[in-house]
Amino acid sequence: MNSILLPALGFFLIVTSTACRSPRASRPTVDPKLEVRRADMGGVTRCYVVDRIYVCSIPDESDLELAQRRGVELVIDLREEIPTGPDAFDVERGLRDLGLPYEWIPLPDGGISNASVDRAIELLAAEDRGQVLMFSDTGARGAMLLAIYRSSVLGVSRLEALEDARRFGMKPGASEQQVRQQMIRLANWSTP
Repeated sequence: MNSILLPALGFFLIVTSTACRSPRASRPTVDPKLEVRRADMGGVTRCYVVDRIYVCSIPDESDLELAQRRGVELVIDLREEIPTGPDAFDVERGLRDLGLPYEWIPLPDGGISNASVDRAIELLAAEDRGQVLMFSDTGARGAMLLAIYRSSVLGVSRLEALEDARRFGMKPGASEQQVRQQMIRLANWSTP
């Protein structure tokens, strides 16, 4: 009788262990609107797209022309300061020449302000918003802002939004803490 029970017990254990795998092993299908994907935007680095929002490092003139051809309707500059000097590319003038709207929302390394986050979220959450290109020096500030937007507007879990932001350049430590604080602030603000 033991010779019959042992194979049956082994089969039972295999079936139940397969059925009880952790949910992390097989992720549920993600809404394409919410999925962060790598994107190509000419010569920029760390470019990715989600919900018709491209996030990348600083574009040059040919990158801006490509963005326009791809249907980008608004460019948001998240650099703390806009460089000046004879070698600096004037993004605002380049966009004006292309007829693309430009908004500078400075996100300093030392601490992002509620006003800056609120303005960016207002632009990104607008119902009539088309495609947007957000950029910063390395793309890290865009990753931070995108995590806040995805969590507070699109309803993506904070954990998933933070994991994706890390993957696309958000620095651990103070930057991540600022993002968490903004996510909590916006969640508390929208809760009655």
